[in-house]
Amino acid sequence: MPTPAITLAAALAAALAVAAPAGAATFDVSVEAHQHTVWTQHTPVEECAAGSDGGGSERVTIASRRPDTLTISGDPLDEVGGVIRTRLAVTRSGGLKMTAPPDTANCPIAGGDGELAPLNDCGPRVIQPYALKLLFTDQRHATLAVTAPFTTHTYSLCYLPGTGFPQLLRAVAVLPRAELVALHRHGKEIVLGHNRARTVIGGTTSTTTVSWAITVRRR
Repeated sequence: MPTPAITLAAALAAALAVAAPAGAATFDVSVEAHQHTVWTQHTPVEECAAGSDGGGSERVTIASRRPDTLTISGDPLDEVGGVIRTRLAVTRSGGLKMTAPPDTANCPIAGGDGELAPLNDCGPRVIQPYALKLLFTDQRHATLAVTAPFTTHTYSLCYLPGTGFPQLLRAVAVLPRAELVALHRHGKEIVLGHNRARTVIGGTTSTTTVSWAITVRRR
């Protein structure tokens, strides 16, 4: 049975091997991105439900070690050929205290001592390669997307509500496709994207910000 690493490597190889459409231009592309998430949770103790009190954060840094080659045509029906291979470093931290409800006639075994529930599995992770694709949302705008779900090296016990690793918060930037394809040889574009998302569900608040820069140079 193939390992996740072998499966991911095969998927990347397949993405890199897609034939370029006729008339496509070739570019050297690199990415630098930062994502930061902070969260708090304060829920009251109820008759048969525990309360919680805590918070935490996560920082993600993504960077290309070297440019990757992408092929882009002026046809909006053609996908961008190739992937952008990066190194991702993430650090997650946090703490959450659960307070059990008191024993009542309706919940006779609900009571507890309110011990701290440790958020095990926190700390740093490094993923390489963390592969991204350049996607055009229309003829004038583009975004970055994760190529595949990452099921290894993720956090299983370190709680984080909201958007966080392995997901990348969606940001859309102005990048006219026709102008990009028309760039002269060695012409360069630097595209900046950013976004902020805030979610509030019950007593849990999470805020994620993302910013990235894509450097595109015509070959």
